[in-house]
Amino acid sequence: MKLRKFLLATVAATGVMVIAAASEPPFFPVVSQAQAATNVSVEIGFNVFYDRLDDYGDWVTFHDRYVWVPRVDASWRPYLHGHWIYTRTYGWYWVADEPFAWAVYHYGRWAFDPEIGWYWVPGRRWAPAWVAWSFTDDEIAWAPLPPDFDDDDISVSISISSVPVHYWHVVPIVFFVSVDLDDHIIRDRDHIRRVISTGEPKTVIVQNNIVVNNVIDIDVIEQKTKQKVVVYEDKPADNPEAAGKAEGNAIAVFNAEVKEEPDAKPPKLKKVEEVAKEKKASGALPEEPAAETAAPAEATEPAAAETQAEDQGAKKKKKVEEAVGTEQPQVKTKEGQAAEEAQQPSVDQQQAEEQPTKKKKPAAQATEEQSSEKALEVAPEEGAPSAEQPEAAQKPEKKSKTKEACDPAAENCPQDY
Repeated sequence: MKLRKFLLATVAATGVMVIAAASEPPFFPVVSQAQAATNVSVEIGFNVFYDRLDDYGDWVTFHDRYVWVPRVDASWRPYLHGHWIYTRTYGWYWVADEPFAWAVYHYGRWAFDPEIGWYWVPGRRWAPAWVAWSFTDDEIAWAPLPPDFDDDDISVSISISSVPVHYWHVVPIVFFVSVDLDDHIIRDRDHIRRVISTGEPKTVIVQNNIVVNNVIDIDVIEQKTKQKVVVYEDKPADNPEAAGKAEGNAIAVFNAEVKEEPDAKPPKLKKVEEVAKEKKASGALPEEPAAETAAPAEATEPAAAETQAEDQGAKKKKKVEEAVGTEQPQVKTKEGQAAEEAQQPSVDQQQAEEQPTKKKKPAAQATEEQSSEKALEVAPEEGAPSAEQPEAAQKPEKKSKTKEACDPAAENCPQDY
């Protein structure tokens, strides 16, 4: 009976290894199930996440689940302040000095919301890093996988439209293994879009029930950086604080299994509105769009959208000004007329209200007609400025000429002579 069990186990293990070997690049070592078992040292529950992360952020109920919002500044982003190392068992492993790194970069997923910023959704499966990849000949891009990808369904194909543009980090390949990686991150949004649109997005895979991160070929990195990449041996860590600590060529890995705890609950829960208010008041809310993907080539940047809105506003304003200019032609007046016009509407305005059909006439023609009508309806007083400069200049001149030309002794003159 024992022999039969041994043979069945051997066949099963061999079958899994053949499948994995056929689907993976030859440079990456195949991990056996025995190795997987020895690498899992302890078992934890969700309460470990709830308790240990409470000092570094706030737990809220968001989209019907508990999520963690870190207390960080506005420039902070997941998988930014750290660096990549290569492990023999798991491939590329994200190392960070942040006290919450053991949990949020190796369990669960990240997402962004415009009200509360970045938030983390806990997960039960461990990984060297939950990221998507894209790369060209000269640059490498990675981004946190959104919660839409389930821990047990990571074989699903990743498309560029699955991960928003502002999730991605891009760095020249020559700096990929640098310890000061965040100093070499490319910030230009258009450049990031070109990189991730050119490359083919990929993500982590499951091999013999272990999540491995072997998308980026270590040989390519060594060729581009012209240096030998250190291959670390992983050693189990029995507590989260030891995770990520390196001694020589060994790295401590805390990859405990997470058991299901349906009744587990964070010790302190805040309302989303409260966290959003605190983030905004402290200036810690990132000014990034909530959703913008690289798939549409014609996607509009926030700055471009603002410029377009300004252009449309300017055009609309110009049309309004033209319409106003047609309805009420600008009248040039002398100094002192402003006070008089402020007390009563001008003749031009009265005519515009009484005769709306004249709105369609050209501005010059409307001005000329209104000036003539005004001369007939309102007789200007001597010494008082008229509403129209041309009329004000002509009336006194004609009257004075009439007085000089008429001689009562020689001809019949008007009664006022």
